[in-house]
Amino acid sequence: MTDTRGSGFSLGLHWVAGHEGAVWNEITDVRAKQAAQGYSSYQALLPHALRSSSLLMNGKLPASKSATIQHLRAHLHQQWTEEWRSSPRYPKLHAFIPSLLYKGFLDLMVARSKAASAALFRFRTRHTPLNQHLYRIGSAASPLCPGCLDGDETVLHFVYECPDHEEARQALWRASGRAFYSMTYLLSDKNGTKHFLQFLRATGRIHMDPYAQLKK
Repeated sequence: MTDTRGSGFSLGLHWVAGHEGAVWNEITDVRAKQAAQGYSSYQALLPHALRSSSLLMNGKLPASKSATIQHLRAHLHQQWTEEWRSSPRYPKLHAFIPSLLYKGFLDLMVARSKAASAALFRFRTRHTPLNQHLYRIGSAASPLCPGCLDGDETVLHFVYECPDHEEARQALWRASGRAFYSMTYLLSDKNGTKHFLQFLRATGRIHMDPYAQLKK
């Protein structure tokens, strides 16, 4: 501002409560975004103090650091989203977590031990240490449930049907209420995952790290 004194250039500052309804403020906001993308007015139309070669690069204003970082993050997120949706695991996880890296999901994982997070991921993807999956990958002699021998040991059989885990199942039902029959709740909700992990421990079927404490 000191450099503009006596140059015939005047600058006025006006406080405006917000963008909405303030026409000139909206126009200024549009111009600011254009400048962040590299657009600039003709030099001849700029005040003399803003015509310095140090302020201009090839006729454009220098790139905004914050705008560049924001653009890069958006680009990387779009690239990651496209690669994730082409993954064979996407259809399985999508049923439980439509948007994988949303803040609630990240907070949920941070709040759990490594062993607990791994257990939740295994059940979401159906890559569990249960006989149906182990038999499919050649790590078990039979897909039958070792507890009741009355059907394949699938996730649904393990959680809802096997009489060997009835006591643990009743505790899960009392803790979950009506949401008991929703696998999305049990595997994605903050309280649901807590109850489900307690169910896993109570069955003794899933061996989790004994030193990994279940965090609240």
